[in-house]
Order: sequence, then structure tokens, then C-alpha cells
Amino acid sequence: MRRFLRFAPWSIFGVLRVLLSLFAPILSLLPIGPSGTRQWIARNSIFAAQTFLLAATARGFDTCPMEGFDALKVGRLLGLPRGSVISLVIAIGHRRADALVEPRLRRPFDEAVVVY
Repeated sequence: MRRFLRFAPWSIFGVLRVLLSLFAPILSLLPIGPSGTRQWIARNSIFAAQTFLLAATARGFDTCPMEGFDALKVGRLLGLPRGSVISLVIAIGHRRADALVEPRLRRPFDEAVVVY
């Protein structure tokens, strides 16, 4: 019975999310239950990362957001508790003077933005 009560709310939240998404698909993005809350936190951490990247660049640092890392190894290296979620890793620093930097291709503002 204890085990059932520990996992029952998770299944109830899953059913609730499915029912809400049938009536209004936008409601499926609400942070309902533990997994919904984790997904909401992961999505919102991207906004904080974007602000950090822009602020670091404004201060003269080079930054690079990274995906495709081993989250378990990074978590162990940082001493994070089990169950922690690492949404991305950001490298920050000054580039070497002899770094090979490829030129960026950017469209002019007038071509990229249409004003009516």
C-alpha cells in the first residue's frame, strides 16, 4: 500500500495532463505533477542561460552553450544530489590571441526584419 501511495500521484497527474490536453492543448504545458514541474524548470532555465550568455558577451567574454554531455558525470563532478537535472553546460572565457575564428555570415538588418 505504501508503494502504491508513493507512485499513485504521478499516474494521476499524467492522466490529468492528458485530459487537459484533449480539451485545450496549450494546457498540456502547465507544470502539473513532478515531471511537469521538472520540464517547466528545464525550459525556464534556458531563459536564465540566455541572459547569462548575453551579459558575459557584453563584458568581453566568449561563451558557448553545450548539449550532448554526460549529465551523470557532470553531476558527480559537481557533487550534485541524485535526481538533479542539468539542462545545459556553458563554457565561458577569453579566447586565445591565435584562435582560429571563422567569419560569421549575417544578413543585414534590413533584409532580416520587415517593418510594416
